[in-house]
Amino acid sequence: MNSVDYGEIKFFNIKNISYADGTGTVISCIVSINAESAPEMPFNATKDDIEEYGRKFFDDLKKGKFGPVGDCEPPTISKPQLIEDAELEKARLLSEAAVEIAPLQDAVDLDIATNKEKSALADWKKYRVTLNRVDTNEAPDIKWPEKPGQ
Repeated sequence: MNSVDYGEIKFFNIKNISYADGTGTVISCIVSINAESAPEMPFNATKDDIEEYGRKFFDDLKKGKFGPVGDCEPPTISKPQLIEDAELEKARLLSEAAVEIAPLQDAVDLDIATNKEKSALADWKKYRVTLNRVDTNEAPDIKWPEKPGQ
């Protein structure tokens, strides 16, 4: 039986043991608590747990008492989430471009723009058009256009 008794708490059916992140300070596993027949649930053991049993459990897990500790697996991000993230990034970049374009356009409209400002305005407008053409459905394989002056 894969179990341990720390006095105030008992862990049963300990499995799926792996580091929860790249720091090695959190180990995730699946356990039943206080009864072998209790429902299985996820549990994170930390080396700095506020409870002594938590710190002991972490140490025992790390030592491999219940089996090897697997490596941290990066979270899987769904395609819809990748697209949503790309849409947010696109909106952020478009907003940034608008902030850059506005004073340059004002200078041109007032016929007081320098040649440098006119050139910068054209560059930022080309960037904005290119950015608008980005297909966020291609996330995560999007090649974002380079900002002017970069």
